Amino acid sequence: SPICIDPNRSVWLECQAMDSNSVWEWRIVSDSLQEPGTSSSAHVVGKLAFLSGQDEVKQQESEFMRLERLIGHQRCVDLLNTTEADDIIQGRNIYTTFAGVVDYGEQYRGLKKIVGKGLESAGRVQKKPSEESWLDAHLGDCFSQVGGIWVNCMTDHNPDDMFIATGFEKWVRSPALRHGQPRPEIWDVLACHHRSSEQTYLSDIFIFDAE
Repeated sequence: SPICIDPNRSVWLECQAMDSNSVWEWRIVSDSLQEPGTSSSAHVVGKLAFLSGQDEVKQQESEFMRLERLIGHQRCVDLLNTTEADDIIQGRNIYTTFAGVVDYGEQYRGLKKIVGKGLESAGRVQKKPSEESWLDAHLGDCFSQVGGIWVNCMTDHNPDDMFIATGFEKWVRSPALRHGQPRPEIWDVLACHHRSSEQTYLSDIFIFDAE
């Protein structure tokens, strides 16, 4: 359930170490200040894994090299520039079209173009990264929109229905990224979609420095 502004509730981040301190399970919960313990709500749950040591770094580097060979930035660029797209939305029309599902605030409006063809979509994201943390929630949401806007605006489904993102299985950064390094302000994003049921899509999203 979403976390809404409510001065009558307290919000907590609960963490628990698993078999080793390198893997933690966590959840964000809220509770009533007037009657603690009577109306606890869980808003998000997850698992966080910290990797260390050269062997694990090499394993991550090998995984990314394999993905680069299989997917590749050029595949994303080709879809962005194709003249045979099923749908193309760009500029302010993106968030006008999507407003019936989600009315995004300005800090979430980084997607400048989205192209759909078959079960793939590609997007161009332009947004200055946050300098407060390596985990940039607004930028990350813009990446996810390449899947969310495609499934809600570029697929055939009942107009009275909407698809809501309920989570992600795994989010991995390239081991080539180092703390303190300048990050790009323009990104190319490729999303490959699979309809796992009548009510569910599963998307794999690949993010590239546009240069």
